[in-house]
Amino acid sequence: MQKLWRRQDALSTNELLNFGDAVERFRRDSPAWLRGQVRNIKIGDEGQSAGALFEIVALNLFRQDSCRVEPARGAMPGFDGTLILSDGTRIFVSIKNHGMSTPEREFHLQAKALDDDFQSQLRETNFNDLEVTVLAATPMSTRLFSDLNSDIANCLSKLSSNETPARC
Repeated sequence: MQKLWRRQDALSTNELLNFGDAVERFRRDSPAWLRGQVRNIKIGDEGQSAGALFEIVALNLFRQDSCRVEPARGAMPGFDGTLILSDGTRIFVSIKNHGMSTPEREFHLQAKALDDDFQSQLRETNFNDLEVTVLAATPMSTRLFSDLNSDIANCLSKLSSNETPARC
């Protein structure tokens, strides 16, 4: 918002007007939801802040005389709001900002560090035709990345000393 505020182009003016309109309407119609979004903007990480701003503006874009918008309560999995048409039809909408989320960004950083370590270990052991494929049923935590890195180093050490590792 601060970058947008400092810009001098017509698009930034329109974006600020859209945001102001959204805030005013949600303040009137869904004040508790708006307070939650403002809290996410102020104290959330960069991804949460951007997501909250995006949801405020995007949900508001669906508003018109023939369509009322109800934001989803709390962190409803699967959808962000309900569009209620003049004939009573209800449409659940899920709004996606296709930027990288904070957990995804952290995963990529840890995966890159793991790959960098693996490449370094390969150079040290003079192996050049090994590959590691990681399949995980749940998101990889920092602890799992660390354990995996240790396991790989252990396996490479055993292979380089001609031991047959029991588990690699």
